[in-house]
Amino acid sequence: MNNFRQNLPAFDAFAAPDLTVELSLMPACRLDALVCNEGAVVVGAGVRVSFWDNVTQAELECADAPRATESSLSPGACAVVSCVWIDGPTGEVDVRACVDNGGYACDEAGAGGNRECREGNNVDDTTASVGCQPIG
Repeated sequence: MNNFRQNLPAFDAFAAPDLTVELSLMPACRLDALVCNEGAVVVGAGVRVSFWDNVTQAELECADAPRATESSLSPGACAVVSCVWIDGPTGEVDVRACVDNGGYACDEAGAGGNRECREGNNVDDTTASVGCQPIG
């Protein structure tokens, strides 16, 4: 009896990554995005993270752009991606981080993007008071 095709590997054929992001404002105009893989499949290195000003809906200029994860993320793993905001303001700021997708709404599929379980959890907004100093 030929049952070769019945010997399927032990994995879920519908498994996918699920990238999430949590944004924090740090001293000296640094924005930290905690990128986590809540899915069931490893995500390769180089997942892009973009940072946005919620008031102007313009992408922030980071001193060390473009920003992306430096290593792969196994299921349950997280990595911090930072942006040092060039010419950031002093006072109250309202900012957004977007992982894996593009555009202010974080709904544009980018080149090399991942097909995920849930695409709606790739964005995080935060408001805080900061005291940015010009770089340079």
